Amino acid sequence: MCTGRSVTGACVIANDGVVLGTTPSSVWGMGILRHMRTPDTDTAVSTETRLKPLAQALFIVCSSLDAYLLAVSMGPLGIGGWLALALPCLALVALNLRFYHANGPSIGMMPLAVFSLVPATIGGLLTFVPGSVGWWLCALGCALSTAVLCVFLYWFVRIRKAYQAEPHIAPDAVLVVLGGLVRNGKPVLTLVKRLEVAARLWHEAPTRTIVVTGGPTTDRTSTEADTMAAWLVDDAQVSESAILREREAINTEQNFLLSKQLVEREGLSDRQLCVISSNYHLYRAGILAKRLELEVTLVPAPVPLKSRAQQWCREVLTILSKLR
Repeated sequence: MCTGRSVTGACVIANDGVVLGTTPSSVWGMGILRHMRTPDTDTAVSTETRLKPLAQALFIVCSSLDAYLLAVSMGPLGIGGWLALALPCLALVALNLRFYHANGPSIGMMPLAVFSLVPATIGGLLTFVPGSVGWWLCALGCALSTAVLCVFLYWFVRIRKAYQAEPHIAPDAVLVVLGGLVRNGKPVLTLVKRLEVAARLWHEAPTRTIVVTGGPTTDRTSTEADTMAAWLVDDAQVSESAILREREAINTEQNFLLSKQLVEREGLSDRQLCVISSNYHLYRAGILAKRLELEVTLVPAPVPLKSRAQQWCREVLTILSKLR
């Protein structure tokens, strides 16, 4: 597992698998491209699109159960006991509602919907007659939702241990910024957070080079790399000459395969290679980095507060889906 310091492996946040290509280095010189996905398969956007109906249905079902169980338990529990269970339940539902309103249904909402059942089903257990059908259903729901909560907390801890908050970065390092979603010609807030980290590190040492990587945007009017570069120049006052653009990558595996090739063509392969991405991504980055035996440093970018819970939950689902 990645320690958060300089780790071995390609600085790549991949969906799964390993992409190898022909490069001057010994590992990349193995010359095997094991697989390269098409733009329409196994990307974050396609996964979200495919599972949106399931996420929406689960959110509605769990929220409805929460409302029912909290309603029937209000009288028997008394106001103090009811509030102790209702407040955490309603807080989780509110987090999902806020995210749903801003972004629509997402698979990151699914775990939070299940977590909300823990206090609601506890209320049911304290309300229904022990041994009744309702009591047993609440017991089953409480056990399953608690188990899911424990699994996610375990992975949250592992993900957080995968990176350092302030890794050492050389004055002439190459900073590779992973692309992300662009809306109406502007980077979304999650991507802006990554760019802000890159801009701050460049202003601390203008001898550093920034690589922005990302292919055509969803509307095909520009590329993620050009949008990111424009933000760095216009909004963060980064010098245009300090930015290298990789405009072809269509998924995160290609982000790093093509970025590494670009760095080598520019004669910068002897410099420290850093990757800047959202903090929850860095666990998978470290695993793939170790597999590819390339030295990189992982640099975390914060996640916007309004989407933090859903993003971390989505990442755990992604990790679990890749376990063999």
